[in-house]
Amino acid sequence: MSVEKVTAASFSALNIEEDDLSENEERIREVQIEEAFKLFQKALKAQYNQKWELASQTYNELFKVDIFTTELTGNVPPTVYALKYLSYKNHGQLVLDWIKLSHHALSMSELHDRLAQGLAEFAEAMINESSDVEFWLKIASFLPALNLKRLTRFALECVINSRDKVISIDDCLESDIPLGIEDLSALYALQRNLIELGDDMSLARPIFKKLEGLKSNQTIRLFIEKTTETPIWLQPLMQEDVRLAETLTNDKPQLVNLVVNSRTWTSIGKTLLQLSTKSAPTEAISDPIIVTIKLPEEATASPVTQLESPGKRSSEPEDESNKGGGGDDQESSRRRKRRSFVEENVGERSSRRVRARVEEQNTAATEAISDHEFFESIDTLLGPHGVSFGDLAAIANSEVDSETELYDLSLKDFMRILQNWKDSNAKVLLHGEGIQNPATSASRLLDLAIVKDTPKDMPSFSDDDGLAAFAESVNSSESCLKEASVAWIKNLLLPKDDGTEYFLQYLWPVSLTKVAKRLIAFYYDLVMQIIADCMKSEDDQARRRYARMSQSCFELLLDDFVDYFQQHSTSENFQVTIEGFKSRLTAWRYFQLDALSLIGSGHESDALRFEWASIILEQASGATHETIFLSLENFKRLLASIPERIVIELPNTLYVPEISAEGVVMQMSKLHAATMFSGIFEGSSENAERKIQILATVLKHAHEDGTPLHLDLAVVERFVESSSLEFRLYLWSLLSQAYEQVNDWAKSFECLLMSLKMIMGELIADSYERMDFTRRTLTLFRCLFLARDLLSKSVEYVLGDEKFVEVLEDKETSQTLACLVFLLKILHVYVIHEDATINNNNTISSESPMYTRSAIKFREMLVQCWCLVYVCFRKKLSDSANEPERKKEKIFHMLYLLHEELGTREYCALSGGIFLRLLQSELLKIASPETENELLQCIHCRFGLTLGNESFFPYDHKADPITFDKQNALDLVEFIMSMALRKRYSQGLPRSDMKTILDKFCEVIGVPRRDNTAIYYNQSVIDKYLSQGLNPLLLNRSLKGLESLSTLRVQSDYTRVAVIGLYFLQGQIYLTQYRSRKRTMAGRTEDLDYAIRYFKHDLVCNTNRFESWYGLAQTYDAQVEDDMTWSAEKLNTDYKKTIAATQRKAILCYSLATSLYLRHDTIDPPDSILATFWTDFGFELYASTRPPIDMDAYRIDEFERHFSGSMGIYTKPSHSEVRTSTALKLALNTFQIAIKKNSKEWRNYYMEGKCRGKLEMKPRLVLRGYLQAVENIREKTSSGDPILEPHYKFLSTLFKYFHRGILDLDASMEYLKRSHFYKDTDTSVVDAKDFYSLLVEVLSRLRAADKKHWHHRPTYRIATIVDQGLHDIERAKEEMASFYALKATKSFMSIWRPEYERAGRHFVYAFKYTMYHIDLLEKTNDLESLNLLAKKLRRLTTVMIRHTDAWERLCKAIVQVLRNLSGIPEKYLESAMAAIPVDEFFNRAAKLEFVCLHLKPAPPLIKYLQDASELRKLNVGLAPTAAMEEIFGSIYMKLYQGLPELEEELKEGQATGKDSVTEKLVSSGDEANDSPVPSSTPLGSERDTPVPCESRSTHLPGTGVFVVGGGHTDHAPSTGRPRTARVTRKELISKANALLKPLVASEVSTPRE
Repeated sequence: MSVEKVTAASFSALNIEEDDLSENEERIREVQIEEAFKLFQKALKAQYNQKWELASQTYNELFKVDIFTTELTGNVPPTVYALKYLSYKNHGQLVLDWIKLSHHALSMSELHDRLAQGLAEFAEAMINESSDVEFWLKIASFLPALNLKRLTRFALECVINSRDKVISIDDCLESDIPLGIEDLSALYALQRNLIELGDDMSLARPIFKKLEGLKSNQTIRLFIEKTTETPIWLQPLMQEDVRLAETLTNDKPQLVNLVVNSRTWTSIGKTLLQLSTKSAPTEAISDPIIVTIKLPEEATASPVTQLESPGKRSSEPEDESNKGGGGDDQESSRRRKRRSFVEENVGERSSRRVRARVEEQNTAATEAISDHEFFESIDTLLGPHGVSFGDLAAIANSEVDSETELYDLSLKDFMRILQNWKDSNAKVLLHGEGIQNPATSASRLLDLAIVKDTPKDMPSFSDDDGLAAFAESVNSSESCLKEASVAWIKNLLLPKDDGTEYFLQYLWPVSLTKVAKRLIAFYYDLVMQIIADCMKSEDDQARRRYARMSQSCFELLLDDFVDYFQQHSTSENFQVTIEGFKSRLTAWRYFQLDALSLIGSGHESDALRFEWASIILEQASGATHETIFLSLENFKRLLASIPERIVIELPNTLYVPEISAEGVVMQMSKLHAATMFSGIFEGSSENAERKIQILATVLKHAHEDGTPLHLDLAVVERFVESSSLEFRLYLWSLLSQAYEQVNDWAKSFECLLMSLKMIMGELIADSYERMDFTRRTLTLFRCLFLARDLLSKSVEYVLGDEKFVEVLEDKETSQTLACLVFLLKILHVYVIHEDATINNNNTISSESPMYTRSAIKFREMLVQCWCLVYVCFRKKLSDSANEPERKKEKIFHMLYLLHEELGTREYCALSGGIFLRLLQSELLKIASPETENELLQCIHCRFGLTLGNESFFPYDHKADPITFDKQNALDLVEFIMSMALRKRYSQGLPRSDMKTILDKFCEVIGVPRRDNTAIYYNQSVIDKYLSQGLNPLLLNRSLKGLESLSTLRVQSDYTRVAVIGLYFLQGQIYLTQYRSRKRTMAGRTEDLDYAIRYFKHDLVCNTNRFESWYGLAQTYDAQVEDDMTWSAEKLNTDYKKTIAATQRKAILCYSLATSLYLRHDTIDPPDSILATFWTDFGFELYASTRPPIDMDAYRIDEFERHFSGSMGIYTKPSHSEVRTSTALKLALNTFQIAIKKNSKEWRNYYMEGKCRGKLEMKPRLVLRGYLQAVENIREKTSSGDPILEPHYKFLSTLFKYFHRGILDLDASMEYLKRSHFYKDTDTSVVDAKDFYSLLVEVLSRLRAADKKHWHHRPTYRIATIVDQGLHDIERAKEEMASFYALKATKSFMSIWRPEYERAGRHFVYAFKYTMYHIDLLEKTNDLESLNLLAKKLRRLTTVMIRHTDAWERLCKAIVQVLRNLSGIPEKYLESAMAAIPVDEFFNRAAKLEFVCLHLKPAPPLIKYLQDASELRKLNVGLAPTAAMEEIFGSIYMKLYQGLPELEEELKEGQATGKDSVTEKLVSSGDEANDSPVPSSTPLGSERDTPVPCESRSTHLPGTGVFVVGGGHTDHAPSTGRPRTARVTRKELISKANALLKPLVASEVSTPRE
């Protein structure tokens, strides 16, 4: 039988991916991922910091990592997909950000390409993560700009149908569930998209009907529109004349319906050019696209390009009403938005116009009134100098007539331009479009004819002339793209049958000229072929027309060639491109030559144009000057041969000048100028003098160095005078730069002013009036563009150094002022227009980005111009004969008016804050009280620092603050300190805004640094002084004004700041802040540390400041007070030395401050400050002599030094120690000086009396001081409590003097009657007892006056009088018991610190009262109170000083009371233990335990034994234990010896019927063999081994005798010691503890008397 081999089935799990990576490959991948993450973080950081180049480079490096370039296999971590998603997303955002910043410089095709690149990055991101709804919504906002409507729809549907939604949007709307703003935005945008796509079926969904109800909410609608609108920087794509659409196929013609938004040749030309370059950039002739042109009646919202198939050409027209119906609503909405924005932000302004806006008055009228008042005030100031504004609003808003002055014409033009705004104007203003740039390749400037100026009398081309006919022709003929483009060129360049020639007879817009050049270049071959075909015609007139068209094309291509040569000479591939230009131009030149030959002779103008263009081409191609000069000579002779005067203007070519004899001379003079100006355009500093010599001679008609130039100056000057404004300005800028190179800044500034006057002269020239409105518009904006940079640079000059204006001559200043005022008039026309726009009294100007940017430029120029007007006005005032104060008044008035006007309009911080910078500088120069408010406003606007005074608080001008740097802080610190020190000696805190400002100044300026040698040295000197001991000699020298510190003078900004008082004031603020704060917890705050730091910073730079030494002393005193206020813990440890050291520093600071005051006559603070100083110094000296410090500050143990003598080197203290009497005498002197400074301060008299009392002076002097203090006290303290300290001290001292016998009864009574609390009674005082009783009554009244029970000392004094005078100890004990809450759970003592009690004295009094109370309890044998006091006192170690001493005293008192109550004499225990054998002791101890256990009630000694035991437990080694051990053993021994009496009591109890006890005693005898004698282990510190109970006790009935059984032995039972041995104290304590162990405290009755 064969057995088949069975194999097990194998399969692979479907949910497990095969890992085909080795371990090494996995490791490599991890490294790559880590590297990629680092690069991503680096790129993201650079992108965040707007370092675009670095970010782009880093992203490029990131995308080269393998995980981005290769397909990943195996287990790919999810982080890789997240990294890819974030990298592509952020890189796409980087591309869009770059477009956002530079979109204005990009062509439409470049903008399309860049945007497509960004969207491609977004697509890559979506491949890795497609669930980001916000990202889809963002993409959807970009796609419409590319006309990708279906992709837009897809993105929006991804948002709406996101998989993350739990409930669909349809369900939400049906159930009235609120939608999120993202869903609403996506729905709204999708609805618009479906309307554009014409998807009526999708629009019929109920969801969109529901959406209409949601959109009816105005707020939601505006928010959704803002959320879904295309970004501003993509608006150029939306505003183009046509939307470029991608062709669907290339194999059949397609219809492109061009719907343009403006009826201009430029719009159609740009549309054709863009569509041409996109559809067939290399095959322009074989374009299959058929175009139709639709001209709107009015501008539509956005350009649209629609693609239709040939079969669907006739579609229904769009509903124009729907398309434009929302225009008025949009306009009114925008208008309301602008107005509401103003209303929301003007709440804090001060002008009339703002108040009117807030109050909803007639704003337009108020604006006009405000403007009129402003200009009227300005005219009052400027009128005496020959300039004024007049009624600017009336001029700007009036109609232009034939009699309009030139000065007014530009104003009216500007108002008209603003009311009918076009973005083409903004391009001129912002980018100088159409304006020559002579600075580009200046060395070629004279070789090429770029010095041409535009014709001033040439009419402007009507950009829609013949446009309708052209569109109809294109539409009817079904022209393809190339045919339409060529037709466009022919309509503009081909002369009409009636002789009209647009190219020669009209001035075109610059944009139209540019489009024409581009189309001719694009269809170069086609245009040439069409002209060639027409030249074969037999019609001579037609051949001449097409020849002239060919010449115009030749001139346009030549102009484009020169323009490219100038603008791109430094670009890449320049040579290749320029050679291509040359070859095409040469070919067209020969083509034109052939065309001219075909039309024959008799057409001189055509031949002249050709020859002239040939010369320009030859010149542009790099021919030598000699060759060009020879050609010009020949051309001049050719012109001369023609009888009539030939003038052919070429208005639409920038680089091909007019053809005339003057033009030829101009070109020849240019060659002369090229010789003269050779080398001056190189910019090197070596030939600066040469530049000045040439340019000053030509421009100023003066020789700078007196050296004549051997050149044909007349020719050169004629050339310069006839050259363009831009070229002349360039020459002036070169001269200005040359002056800068030789550091002649004043003349450089003059060049700038001259250039500005030349620019403004263009607007008042006769030629300006002869221009039409279009030409005047271009000229006006060209002048504004040229003036913009000049204004900015001029302002920087005058702000950098005002002497540039001061050196100007009066005439030049007047001319400059007139020029600036004229420019200001123009700029204020914009302000008037803006006001009218906001107030709905005028049509709203375009709110396009170009207009917004232009408006910003207008405002910045306005600010710059006002700055220059002000400095010129100041110069005119300095030249006038006005009084200095009158000049200051006018200057301040001018500054105030300007800031009010500019600030109200939120302009004051524009242009980098130059006006605020000027304002700050000028106000600081005036430095008068009247300028304070304005300077505060300036600081707020410029730096964002808000500070007010008593009458003013800054308004909000919506200014963007700049960084507050050190230089500005140094400039303003004196002004700020003058405000801060206005109430210098007040003790209150400064306002919060002032505190914030001072902190900011300190932060910016900084503090003295130790890297400065002088600062380091001074800090070392101060630290050394504060670390020394208190030498009696030092104190003596200080009181004589002889003590000083040898420091160095610090030369730095810190010294200036310190002298002004910034650091001192900061220290004072922190100190005051500490004092004023209601502190409710212990711990030193940082305020005192900051105060010390700032006081030291001040002293380092200004060592002799009395106030800083005083403040430093107060701060150290506050630290001492803080350490001694909340707890006595620091006073009971070694930290007390630190407190003493701090107090020593305070005394040293007071001493040096005293010496400085006595030494320097210049230090003279007010008497109130001096009185407080002497009082504080006296308090510090007195407190240092009294507990708790108690002279520790004067200890000299730490201040030993080495000496050498006959015995060698030894150490001893460096000086003698200050005695207590010496310190008290110093304190007494300070209080006496304080009384002289302030005789109304009661504390000085009070402390004077205390010092005299401690010095044991005569009683009358001491008591007199207290009585004087009583006479000068206020009725109540700041908290509303009465001041009782002097009253109490007077009565307490009186008691002491009487009790000690120093004063007799009569004298004492006389003094007592002088107390405020004494009342006359009929009771006679005949002896001491009566006096004491009366004194107690007076003190009781004093105590009753303390309603809040703050004062505790009267109670103590009453107790001492009752005890020592009346000998009523029980009453004294009752008085003292009021301080202690022994039976309650609250605090140990009920005493509080009154307001005028010195810090730390609270704990001194607590110790003093406790010691006295213990004495009273001991005298009255109040054991219960002592025990309760012990339980409280033992665990509260921080309530008093010398806690250990108080505990020891309490323990001794308890022991003594126990001894007294137990009747135990001294050394009782030793004598009683001497004769007790050990065997007898143990037997009787066992009996004693049993008897005490059963005896009821327990004997008193048991209670005393328990009290002694509790005392031992509480002590735990804190106090000496010998006395406690002795009393504990003595009480036990007393019980031991009284055992017979206890047995008798027990038998008496048995006889009275207590048979149960007897039975127990009998049974105990029967069970003696089984019941051992109770024994126990000693408690507490006694650790004896338990006594073995080998013996058994037997009771003999009827005898009361116990017999210890167990056999006879020679040893004591259970001890192992001989029977003759005596019991030890340890054994005695052990048995005492054993006795107490089975007794329960609750079963022990009160001891029997």
